[in-house]
Amino acid sequence: MANFIYCGIDKACDESGTQCLLFWPGINAIWYPYPPLKSPQHQPPKNNDRVWLIWRDATRQEVLGGGRIYVGSQGRVGWTETKTTLRGARAAAIAVGYKPGPTNMTFLRLIDVVGPQMGRPSLRGVQIQSGLNDATPRQVQELQSLLNIP
Repeated sequence: MANFIYCGIDKACDESGTQCLLFWPGINAIWYPYPPLKSPQHQPPKNNDRVWLIWRDATRQEVLGGGRIYVGSQGRVGWTETKTTLRGARAAAIAVGYKPGPTNMTFLRLIDVVGPQMGRPSLRGVQIQSGLNDATPRQVQELQSLLNIP
């Protein structure tokens, strides 16, 4: 099992909208622009890998939630909204503040989604790049202490 951190920034949507899309009933997704991991040392996420969603702006990094990667029967990690895959995801993204973009927006779909119990805990000490990142063992330990994803 691999561990990932997805870091959202204010270019696409604010932190409330980003968190809302993660917890939207029937969607449980993170906007996931393709191509996902640009570096050759990265492996694409697999079914059941953990991912923490964090938010970063100029003054803070906060944990918004997380869960486990869901890879569908066709082996897709990035889900493009269609009537048969992730119906309603684009409309939900626009409703929470994402800019209406292409009709083929892609999303990282999660299962077993969890969120912080009290507020949004701060992630300190490490600057996370925007997008999907491999989580180091140290980051996993810190993130698990802030938000346990079983």
